[in-house]
Amino acid sequence: MNILRVAIILLAFTQIILIKGVEAHNVKVAVTIGPLASIVEAIGGEEVSVQTLLPEGVEPHTFQAKPEILAKATLADLIVQTGHFPFEEQLIKVAGKPSLGLREFMDFGLNLSRMPINEHEEHSGGYNLHGYWLKPDNAQAIAKAAASALAKIDPANAQKYQKNLEVFQERISRVKDYINLLKGGEGSGRLKVVVTHPSESYLAETFGMDVAGILSRGENVFVSGGELVNLEKKLRSREVSLIVSSELSSQMKVGEFAEQLAKDTDTPIIYFRVMTWGFDYPALIMFNAGVASNIMVKPKSNVPSTQLLYPIALAILASLALAEAALIVRSRGWRQ
Repeated sequence: MNILRVAIILLAFTQIILIKGVEAHNVKVAVTIGPLASIVEAIGGEEVSVQTLLPEGVEPHTFQAKPEILAKATLADLIVQTGHFPFEEQLIKVAGKPSLGLREFMDFGLNLSRMPINEHEEHSGGYNLHGYWLKPDNAQAIAKAAASALAKIDPANAQKYQKNLEVFQERISRVKDYINLLKGGEGSGRLKVVVTHPSESYLAETFGMDVAGILSRGENVFVSGGELVNLEKKLRSREVSLIVSSELSSQMKVGEFAEQLAKDTDTPIIYFRVMTWGFDYPALIMFNAGVASNIMVKPKSNVPSTQLLYPIALAILASLALAEAALIVRSRGWRQ
């Protein structure tokens, strides 16, 4: 019965979008990364054609925009970017088109967390620009900024963008309600974790985890040897009980190090998704909720059926998200 209820809930989260064809799209938007593109697509609906510029599977910190990527940006009516990745500055300069980024997102309520630091670290860490869009509250601020920008470009459809915003906000509110239930569920507790990369800290915080340390501060920027020794001690003593990584970190050297550290200290390691390949934004967060639930919730031994709850729910969610993505992909991009 519990499995059936979760399946019904997840069906409510993933809405199949009917695509009428590229011809209906009035506004062209170039978005630097998938997670932001997913938000813009939700707000723009059938009035907007969204082109994601970062190729699938490419690490964004090292990506360099090639001429064909720059050409796509020049065809856009609006460029939406994070304000963090190096290739974005060149992109905006060459394209010479209106841009929506971090400053505008903050005007609509986006908040940056502090950079995770390790114990006895001398510097304060500053603000964390890595993966701020992974926090659902921040996604809602980005959606508001997108709706405002699209309404200015295409005032004739301003009411549609506002309605789409309301639908998106409601979906995110439901996701946050689910996360709150997960955090308050039987057997759950506040875990102390080490993240491999700063972007993962936004997801760890979302699921109520206490980020007690970090292995890198950016692309191949490792913490000091002394900090690593201290973190290893905390993992061995179980003061810190989990290593949090992601599919992007697994492509970096820090991902290899995290796997070895987990093996050496007999510490569990989980992998969040930080890019939306195959998922829309609410589905991305729910996917990660499923990943987190396997660690956060410890079912009682006398209720074995609940052990199947999250894996089955996760499978349902993934299937629905991929079905939706198959439809959405037809609306992405435009001919040069």
